[in-house]
Amino acid sequence: ELLQFELWPDDVGAKITIDTDVYADLWTELDMDSETLEIKITTEYLQFGTKSENGKCTSRINKNSDKVKKFDCTILEPLCFSYKMELMKYTLRALLPSERSNMRMGTNGVICIHYVIKSAGESPSFVEFYSSALIE
Repeated sequence: ELLQFELWPDDVGAKITIDTDVYADLWTELDMDSETLEIKITTEYLQFGTKSENGKCTSRINKNSDKVKKFDCTILEPLCFSYKMELMKYTLRALLPSERSNMRMGTNGVICIHYVIKSAGESPSFVEFYSSALIE
């Protein structure tokens, strides 16, 4: 069965655009064997976190970093949701050839990760991944 996600502008709690190398660095510090990926967005930072038998790992980038192109968090309470790591790993395939990464997170936990991929002499291509948060 096909499931369609929609992020209405009024439901988007955060929009972040960062250079791909910084986004990739967030992933390098995480435990890829973890079952879940926790993503937390506050008015000050974006944080990824994992927990497993190996321990707890967190990776954070502040909104004032020169690699952050846009950081809009419209709500005062932090957005914090967990996602299946198995599904989030698929987003990494488009990360490597991309030039820029854009993340939108809804107040309901729906996340959209959008990559801009440029090829020599061609118009840019766009790849989007949507996922819903795990229900606890």
